[in-house]
Amino acid sequence: MIDTTPPSAPSTPILAPGSDTGSSSTDGLTRLTTGLVFSGTAEANSTVTVYNGATALGFATASSGGAYSVTTTVALAGGAYTITAKAADPAGNVSPVSGGYAVVIHATCPN
Repeated sequence: MIDTTPPSAPSTPILAPGSDTGSSSTDGLTRLTTGLVFSGTAEANSTVTVYNGATALGFATASSGGAYSVTTTVALAGGAYTITAKAADPAGNVSPVSGGYAVVIHATCPN
């Protein structure tokens, strides 16, 4: 039987505490422009890609438990972004887009 069912949408990608350099580790503020780490859950063993709009920022394979951690490889300039994710299963079926996570890149955000 051929798998034609797309995975469910991944969870909204969250900026990992080590990438969030704002006044708290959960405020979505950072000075980093690349190498940002986003994490969440998706279908086990799916390939998760994080996006800014239609631009792919990086991808990783979800674990057998469904956890993913994607490190961005595309630099973002200072500004506000909404980061989303999609998952593709091994058969190539692509999920709907996740919810969006607001990130602000600011060169002078607090430590």
